[in-house]
Amino acid sequence: MLVELSRYNPWWASGTVPRELLGRQRKKVWQEIEPFLNSRQIILLYGLRRVGKTTQMYQIIQRYLDQNVHPTKILYFSFDDYVHDLRDLLAKYEEIIGEPLTPSSQVYLFFDEIQKLPDWQNKIKILYDLYPKIKIFLSGSASATLHRKSNESLAGRLFEFFVPPLDFAEYLEWVGVEYPQDKLQLVGHIIKPRLSHYMLTGGFPEIISEDSQLKITQYIKNTVLNRIILQDIPEEFGATDYMLLKALSMYLLQRPGMLLNFNNLASDFQKSALTIRNYVAYFVMTFLVREVYNWRGRLALPSKKARKVYPTNTAFNLVFVPEFEAAKERLYETAVANYLDARFYYRNGFEVDFVIQTDMEIIPIEVKSGDKIQSALKQIKSFVKRFSDDGRGDRPAKLPVNRAFIITHNTRKRVGNVTVLPLWEFLLTGQELVYGQKACS
Repeated sequence: MLVELSRYNPWWASGTVPRELLGRQRKKVWQEIEPFLNSRQIILLYGLRRVGKTTQMYQIIQRYLDQNVHPTKILYFSFDDYVHDLRDLLAKYEEIIGEPLTPSSQVYLFFDEIQKLPDWQNKIKILYDLYPKIKIFLSGSASATLHRKSNESLAGRLFEFFVPPLDFAEYLEWVGVEYPQDKLQLVGHIIKPRLSHYMLTGGFPEIISEDSQLKITQYIKNTVLNRIILQDIPEEFGATDYMLLKALSMYLLQRPGMLLNFNNLASDFQKSALTIRNYVAYFVMTFLVREVYNWRGRLALPSKKARKVYPTNTAFNLVFVPEFEAAKERLYETAVANYLDARFYYRNGFEVDFVIQTDMEIIPIEVKSGDKIQSALKQIKSFVKRFSDDGRGDRPAKLPVNRAFIITHNTRKRVGNVTVLPLWEFLLTGQELVYGQKACS
């Protein structure tokens, strides 16, 4: 174990984190985490594989080293490679630093892919409670199990931070495309050509400078999808039907926006509906897909009987449908769903791609990969009429439908209270337009 720990912690010898491990700082993620670095609570970073959680840990370690924390007071270990008992791991660490851990010990512990350590939440709780001056950082790649277990045992002891892939604004910054935020329409000819490459790379930091589609799709397939489907899910959930895992995930990732019918899928794959339901849940918990529910109007509740499923990343679809133009319609929907963290669509006689409900209003959004917007305007008009403020609709009480959006390939205009924007522009301004939040810059 000594060799493993020395390999994981090169700063013990050099006093600094190797440059190749530090990567590039993500301003938005760093700004969210930095205020909590000196807090007592545990920090948990979670998200997809290969989005930079480990790099973020290395950057935090370097910050402490820059603040003159002694290198051996910082321990990093990844349970992705070896699953050692935490007690044995800490015992070996005590040997290395030459003293036992006590309630007055001030050390920094970084545990990567913590969900792979059996009963991790209770072991971390004991560590946290026994050693009040120890600062603990965790990372993980399975959302629901991390949330459930941390809430069960670590309530009040932990701050959680989601680390997403690069958004479009970050991507443009990383590839060196500068643009004036207040004059986007003047630089569309510069930004728009980057959109398809962004969708292909999925915002994964390691490949945004790669131009070969073959290399990009092989990276996504081998280092992200296969690791999740054939390693993480079997280890975390005990799902060992590898053929079903692979076939079902491929089926869903090729069909963004498909309606989930578990009985039909069970018949197609010759498995029980319960098994299909469970496997889809595993895909959701490991960030492969997201579910979007049919919005139920008056009660503002999702309908579990009419769920749609989207890949959590456009790159996942392009692994299986490599022709961009063939996949374009669904790619645009997928990009909007993930950018807005959409939870609802509407379908009852007509359909609206996404419905955003805030504390103040209801906002319908239609997505078109082309520029013919008449059908989208018709859908929006039907939605506004049904949920208008005339007391006859099924709208939630007192929430107006004052505005709507149509996302297109290239059209930018206003039609009444409907804002029509090209996707590239929406991915840079939509958070602020819809939620009043500025996009990352």
